[in-house]
Amino acid sequence: MTKTNEATQKRLNMHEALRADMLSQSYVEKNCTLSVVKANIYALLITLPFIIPLYILYLSIWGETIFIVDLKSMGIFFAAIFISILIHEAIHGFTFAAFCQNGLKSIHYGILWNSLTPYCHCSEPLKFKHYITGGLMPFIILGLGITSLAIILGNSFLLLLGLLNILAAGGDLLIAVYLVKYRNAVIVDHPDKIGFIAYQHKEA
Repeated sequence: MTKTNEATQKRLNMHEALRADMLSQSYVEKNCTLSVVKANIYALLITLPFIIPLYILYLSIWGETIFIVDLKSMGIFFAAIFISILIHEAIHGFTFAAFCQNGLKSIHYGILWNSLTPYCHCSEPLKFKHYITGGLMPFIILGLGITSLAIILGNSFLLLLGLLNILAAGGDLLIAVYLVKYRNAVIVDHPDKIGFIAYQHKEA
């Protein structure tokens, strides 16, 4: 068994142990996970109401977007995208860790190789407000933050980077929509799928 498979199996075993403990306490579980295809389609649709108005706002202030396309600028841009992906997952992790009893020890990073999707997994159960905060923080900081800075400065490079970061946070926005129904639930991040498991008491 490879180290990657061992790490995945360890997360699954921890998840099953946590699941058994929650069910023994008379919680009812609700599986809120999505397929990669469904998540990507919905993520695109859910980000358009942010991307389109912000782009129009930029044009209304600065009149046009100017992109210099050459090998150097493209290299810098793709490097910025790669770095922002790493920062995106790090923001998830550090925010979740702030609400975890074991801090960063409960945070796991990796890649879902079947879809080439990087992930940050929190192995501790969280309250609704803590889970949604950790989920949306990259959207706020990298998406809205960079895009707002681009609009203030009139910087086309930052505009495209910010809008792409909003798009990259589409899955997080989608999960936040699903979360709204479970304000009183205990939320457990799924170890190898997109989404979460919500645990509610039977009387809830």
